[in-house]
Amino acid sequence: MSERSHFAIYEYLKEKHKPLGIEYINSFNLYRKLRHSVAYGLDSVVRKDDAKEAIDFAEEFLSRVRNYLKL
Repeated sequence: MSERSHFAIYEYLKEKHKPLGIEYINSFNLYRKLRHSVAYGLDSVVRKDDAKEAIDFAEEFLSRVRNYLKL
């Protein structure tokens, strides 16, 4: 997946799936930007606490998406 496709997912969620919660959608976008910065920018070090926070958010976000989709 390219960075553009991650941005497209954010835009799609923002436009079509607001019931997921705009705060979750915006957090997804924040982590997308952070990932891009670490992968392609000058930020090459990620603190363990930050990584744990990102993983916790991802798990919660996926749970919310599954519930939204009734999976």
